[in-house]
Amino acid sequence: MSVANQYRRKRAAALLAAAAVVVAIPANRRAQASTVNGTVAAGEYPAGAIATQNTFTGLGDNFSELNQAFATYAPGGNLELALTGNLEPIGNGLILFIDSRPGGGIANGVGGFNQFGSISGQRIDNWGTDINPAAGVTAPAGGASILAPGFNPEYALEIHNSGGASYFINVIDLTLPNSPSNNRDIFIGSAALNSGLAVTHTYRRDGGATDAGDITSSFNNTNVDGVTDTSAAGAATATKGLELLFENQFLAQTPGHALRILPFITNTDGASLSNQFLPGLGAGIDNPGVANDPAGTPLFDSRAFSERFYIDVFTPTLTAGTSWLTGTWTGGAAPNGAEHSARLTGSSAASVNILAPGVTVGYLDITNPAGYTIGGGGGTLSFNGGAGAAVLFVNSGNQTINSVVNVASDWRVNVASGASVSTAGLSVSAGKVITKVGPGALTFGGATMSSGAGVTLDVQRGTVAVNGNLGSGLVAATTAPDVTVGASAGGSTAVVNFGASQTLKTLKVNADGSANLLANGARAIVANTVVLTGNAKINIADNNMVLKAMPVGTEAGGIYTGVQRLVQLAFNGGAWNGNGITTSQPDALSGLTTLGVASGEQLRGIGPAETDIWNGLTIQGSDTLVMYTYAGDANMDGFISGDDYSTIDFNVGTSADGYSNGDFNYDGLVSGDDYSTIDFNYAAQGAPLSDSAAASVTAVPEPAACAFVFVIAAGTLRRRRRR
Repeated sequence: MSVANQYRRKRAAALLAAAAVVVAIPANRRAQASTVNGTVAAGEYPAGAIATQNTFTGLGDNFSELNQAFATYAPGGNLELALTGNLEPIGNGLILFIDSRPGGGIANGVGGFNQFGSISGQRIDNWGTDINPAAGVTAPAGGASILAPGFNPEYALEIHNSGGASYFINVIDLTLPNSPSNNRDIFIGSAALNSGLAVTHTYRRDGGATDAGDITSSFNNTNVDGVTDTSAAGAATATKGLELLFENQFLAQTPGHALRILPFITNTDGASLSNQFLPGLGAGIDNPGVANDPAGTPLFDSRAFSERFYIDVFTPTLTAGTSWLTGTWTGGAAPNGAEHSARLTGSSAASVNILAPGVTVGYLDITNPAGYTIGGGGGTLSFNGGAGAAVLFVNSGNQTINSVVNVASDWRVNVASGASVSTAGLSVSAGKVITKVGPGALTFGGATMSSGAGVTLDVQRGTVAVNGNLGSGLVAATTAPDVTVGASAGGSTAVVNFGASQTLKTLKVNADGSANLLANGARAIVANTVVLTGNAKINIADNNMVLKAMPVGTEAGGIYTGVQRLVQLAFNGGAWNGNGITTSQPDALSGLTTLGVASGEQLRGIGPAETDIWNGLTIQGSDTLVMYTYAGDANMDGFISGDDYSTIDFNVGTSADGYSNGDFNYDGLVSGDDYSTIDFNYAAQGAPLSDSAAASVTAVPEPAACAFVFVIAAGTLRRRRRR
């Protein structure tokens, strides 16, 4: 909060010392408001506590703590909320974020988590440091604060206790820019502490004359129970604190939208946060952040605490019916819009039809061990998180989305251990990011698969199956999707299984990650580049790969560079157990097959920009080609012939830079060992390996072929003696 705002509050307090701005409570609110007195009575909140503190303060007993949250709410009505605890009387603030409708003050941040800003992240500030009316807003050194996916608050409510007999309430409209909007931060009144009286304040959005809804409050700051300096065990014993009644006119809760809140305690100007959040941060957590932290940490970063770090007061939940739009939902209206929320729960297998043209949600939570089938009525299921990311949580069971999934915003998919979710197809808007987390499985069906330019699939944990071409119709060098497998720091297993050929810009596999092109002999990965770190693997099985912007590589001292280095590492002397570009085919372990590497120019004699057809793929001379083929197939045409013998004869005894010149065992030298490989495999090879070949290799040479090989082998031995 700026110095100007603090002055405004103190001046307002002086003018209103006798009485705060008090508005008569309308008849339709009196019964509920009469319970707002700063104390939670037995049975007052039938649902009990909706959040309980699990973090001790570490600051001393009875100094600014949050113990429990209680709420009574029916969609379309008022929200009565109690936050038990206390505020140290030195100007500390209790901040309450409220998310009740689409729109808000966040933009999508890293991996689907929401970045706190003023208008969709265009102007970023510390939420409590309101520097109006400056011409611009300077981002804090630590970067924007990070909120949980799906949490996009419209309001921040500030309650301050400056040490006098009163507390003060400000409302910050987070949908407005921080600067130069002087009316973003509105002082709505003050009231006496510990009076037990309900005082109603009228909020006038934008500083205008229009009544935008009332907030009734009562603050009993005499609590001495609950959280202590060293223990959170007594959190449930506190009954005194702040009670609030929000008129629905203020909340403007949108049918189909959730109602979520996040309360926490700050210092006077909001530049540092205590560890008192609800939900709790966890035992022993110190203060999470300080503004302008020289270490560069944000003021707050939800990624350290939870994917759902907020209090869920209400989420529309399907209770009966087999059709999304006509089923019975808590709150009445079926969720169908950007940022709308839906929860599906059950214990028996069930279907929820989606009729054409379909429905849109920003948040979908599924819990059903027996599994849901969603869709199948001809409509699509669209995910749109507005300015932030949309979210899908699959908490249990094997869930089927029997519709094409349209991804209109960034999309975060969290699948629990042992759970799975599959779609009938996928359509992703340009520039959007799909982030997969959680150890469970996600499958994208291939019946419909399309992506706009610049799409990213980021698989941080668990398994993802992609059964269609993500980059169909796109250009690998510029517009095709980026796929990342494995978190950048490693430590979590992440796997992508491609059940179809892929056109990609970059395929990056981090430590503890693997990307697999499933075997069928007719698939290919066409990419601009691949990047592998740590123990990462790309397994192309019995398929092919075309890399548009990576060199074949050269040899020095038995070590290759470029793509051949990635294959050399995986080959690992024939064990095929190293990291890099590998094959899992059993015939490779026996030495019959391998991965060959060459450029289009080396194989076809074409110039760097000239094109040709190879294994059904259009290639250029500058492309690097990787093919599953017989070990000894130097020209990578799928079988061993006299042409391959000519190649090894020409290069024998040399360090000839690569597989295509006869170094079939990737030791950096064309030698007798490579002759042994080609001699043996000529006899053992079966049908040519090409894009139409069978996945398995038959090794049954005809007798005549064996005789021919004997002659060739004899010649080979004579050549070796001449070395």
